[in-house]
Amino acid sequence: MPMHHRIVAIVLVAALALLTGCGANNTEEELAQQRLSVLKSEATSLDALKADLGSSGPLEAPGTVSIFISKNLINSALKGAAGVTLPIPNVEGATITIKQIVTDLKVGYPLVTIDAEATKRDLGATFEVVGTARLDTKIDPASPSQLLINVALEDFVPRAQWGPFDFKIKGFVNDIIKTKLNSELSNLASIKIPISTEIPLSLPAAQIPVNFPGAVAEISTPALNVSGHAAVSRFIVLPDGLHVYGTVSAKAGS
Repeated sequence: MPMHHRIVAIVLVAALALLTGCGANNTEEELAQQRLSVLKSEATSLDALKADLGSSGPLEAPGTVSIFISKNLINSALKGAAGVTLPIPNVEGATITIKQIVTDLKVGYPLVTIDAEATKRDLGATFEVVGTARLDTKIDPASPSQLLINVALEDFVPRAQWGPFDFKIKGFVNDIIKTKLNSELSNLASIKIPISTEIPLSLPAAQIPVNFPGAVAEISTPALNVSGHAAVSRFIVLPDGLHVYGTVSAKAGS
């Protein structure tokens, strides 16, 4: 073989090897980064919870109430998301199908994990997708008597592998990863729970007998009307669920 042909052959082989080894042809690095982000968020949330508990008053005190929203209750509500298919914004013919949304609550960190599949029709490709989200808990602005729990998407990473020349597959993978930037998918589910209520209490006028040694007397009590209002003031996230604390205000009249 002539020398220049050998040189060309060597260059082609080297170029092919470079293309084959250039960059990771899978998403393991992105999945590892996703796990690292979860750990960082957990640490940040734990520090914030410590600061909150150290700077504010007791959780339980006179004039306070509390309710518990268990992880099992939230997971039961989220089962309704199974099978829901959503279009991937700005990617024609691409959809994400939710298989399961499950809470994985940490101390102070309302983590949610998402098991899904992403499909692109023209490629005939379907990938498993690992998503992370968090429970965004707040009073519903449209209905102050309700607690609104939103599943807010933070990250979507597919488990995928592709060859050095599968540019369309790589492009689709990148589109999936970018879905976390789209407001259309930022809220995957919502749960509404009533947490603010009026507490009416009415007592009629009455005669209450009182016994003393050698005598019996009666004490008259006037009619009493009490109206109370309980409203949420704090949320604490623990592995077993959401602990919601509130205050009670009351106004009495006779």
